[in-house]
This record gives sequence, C-alpha cells and structure tokens, in this order.
Amino acid sequence: AGEALRLEAQLSMVDQWPVPAVRERLAGDTAKVPGDSRAGRLAAAFEAEWQAFDGTAAAATAAAGRALAHDGRIFVEQPEFFAPGRAVLALVLADELDAARRAVDHALAHAADRSATPELVAARWMSGIVAWAFGDLAAAEADVRQALEAARLGRLALAELPLRAVLACLLVARGELDAAGDEIARTGVGAAVPDVVWFAPLLFARGRLGFARGQLDRAVADLVQLERLSDRWGAIGVPAPSARVCAAEAVAAAGDREHARALAQAAVAHARRWGAPTSVARALGALAWTLDGAERLAALEEAVGVLDGSPARLARAEALVALGGALRRGGRRADARAPLREGLDLARRCGAAALARTAFDELAATGERVRHHTPIGVESLTPSQRRVAELAASGMTN
Repeated sequence: AGEALRLEAQLSMVDQWPVPAVRERLAGDTAKVPGDSRAGRLAAAFEAEWQAFDGTAAAATAAAGRALAHDGRIFVEQPEFFAPGRAVLALVLADELDAARRAVDHALAHAADRSATPELVAARWMSGIVAWAFGDLAAAEADVRQALEAARLGRLALAELPLRAVLACLLVARGELDAAGDEIARTGVGAAVPDVVWFAPLLFARGRLGFARGQLDRAVADLVQLERLSDRWGAIGVPAPSARVCAAEAVAAAGDREHARALAQAAVAHARRWGAPTSVARALGALAWTLDGAERLAALEEAVGVLDGSPARLARAEALVALGGALRRGGRRADARAPLREGLDLARRCGAAALARTAFDELAATGERVRHHTPIGVESLTPSQRRVAELAASGMTN
C-alpha cells in the first residue's frame, strides 16, 4: 500500500490532477498505511491538503503536524517537488505560521545538504509563501525569485508558471504593477487559460493585476472564472484573499452588488467553517464592499477584531485601512485616524506600497498631517540586496 501510494502521488503531480480527483484515487491507500511511517507521513500531507480544501483549520493542522513530525523527515523521504509542501500550505492557510516557518527551516536545511535543484526550488517557494503570510513581502519576493531562477536553470518547466504567477501577485501587493504584468507576459499564456489546475495561480494573478489597475472587466472575467473552477479544481490558494473573496470585491467594484453579496456571503460561511482568523477577516472585508452604513462598519470592525494579535501583519493592515477608510467616508474623521495610522505603519513594514499609499491618502483626508515615508535600514534594501545580506549574516562567503 505504501509503494502504491507513493507512485499514485507522483502521478497526481505529473498529470496535474485536481484535489478532489487526488482524494478519490488516494483515499483508499492512505487508510492502509501505518501513521508513523514514511508512507504515513505522505498520507498525512495529502490529508492536510484535503482538509484545507473543504475541512477545518484544526483538522488540517493536526494532519500537517503528523506529516511534518520528526523534524521534517518528510522532506528527505519525499524529495519530489510538492508533496511535503501540501502540509506547509495547509499550516499557512490555518494561520499556524510559526509551525510553518519551523517546517520551512527544515526544508531549507535538507535542500542545502542535498544541493538538489527540485528541493531547493520547493524550499524557497515554501519560504516565500510563509514570508508572505507573515507580511514580509520583500523577503517573500526574494525567496520566490530565487526559486524561479533555480527552476529556470534546472529546466523545471512545470514549476516556472506557478512561480511567475506567485511573483506577479507579490509584485501587485508591493505596488509594482508593470513588473507584475511583465511576469505574467513571460508565462506565454494567452487570454484563454487551459482547464488545468496548474493554471489557477495565473488566473488569480491576472485578476489581481486587473483589479489593481482598475481594469474591472478583465479582473471580473478572470476572478469569476477562477471562483467557478475552484470547487472542481480544488484550488486552495496562496496567502492572499481567496478567489471567491477577490471575485466578490471585483464584482462589487464593477457595480453588481447582488452577485457580489452572494459571493461574499458564501466566502464568509466557508471561512467561518474553516476557522482561521485571516480567512474570516478577509471574507468579512469582501462582504463589507456590498454593505452600507452601520452594517459595513460592523463587518470591518469584526474583521479587525478577529486579527487582534495575529502574526498575519499584512491581513491586519488591510483590515485596518479598510475600517479607517469607511469611518472617514462616514464622516467620523477623528475615529478613522487610529486604525489608519496603525494600518499605514503595518503596510510600510510589510513592504505593501500600494496599501501604504491608500492608507496615507486616507489619513491625509482626515485632516492629519502625514510626512512622506522614506525607507531606512533593512526596509530600504531591494529583495536581492536583502537576500545577499541574509546569506552573509548566516555565515556564507561570497
């Protein structure tokens, strides 16, 4: 059963099966293997992904813990590109960011010991995803660029497209829209996206870029298509708002509140069932786009509240800026200043230039005098400069 599971798992990645199809094919084998074994840890990694698709954060975290036990032994046992990453992504989506970071540290150490390109690509990709979830966009960009370069040099064509899409999403968050568009163009994919789950990150990146540029028709087309395909594909996303949340925001901005409200309400229901604060907060933020007055403020206040003390700094910054903006537009300028100040500070520390600009403009609109931001220290480094500095600090030579 263990060998059958391993072979089926590898086939599922090569043939790019959707998550529901993987579960249907592998569930029988995963039930037959001992839990504390090589095959058992692989089974637990898939269980974590399946729980992330339609289960609960608590169940996904438990499965991920079994997969990543014994100091991340699974990264040595399963060196293929993505098997252990399923457990790490589940931890990220469950807001278990410290556990995810510990797992990634093991992955990076194993990859460095073995000097195998696929493992280096996977470890850097996971490191970037975790840094993004924490809200460190400069570190995330540096990691993903390093993963992309390793994939290119190692001729891992299957990895390049999703990595470029993730990089484009990061660049959108950092306010680098032209650079994001360049990364999307480099994928070579035309307007029509193939009906394959591997293209989900590309649809997401195109939709996010269209929304950021104010090209709402394009954003709605890509994000609504992705939202409709997500259930069949089993696309569970990255540390950005889910496809349904982003689709709701784009549809609302385009003026179709009824459709947007239905999407947002479904996102809220799913997020509450899943149970991770970041998911709940972002779904509530999407719902707020479809509400007015006291109802909008209540949704945004709850979004900020559920992220109180959360390590997900970028998500909290987004919630704070949305709340502050709503308060300001509602005529409560004095009340708006505190969340906008905190949101601006967090956005700057995250490297989220687009969000920081929004927070700056909103805070200035309250009548508060705000000095322009000048990056200093680590914040002033480019992602590549920061990566070199981190490598030097870790003791590596030229």
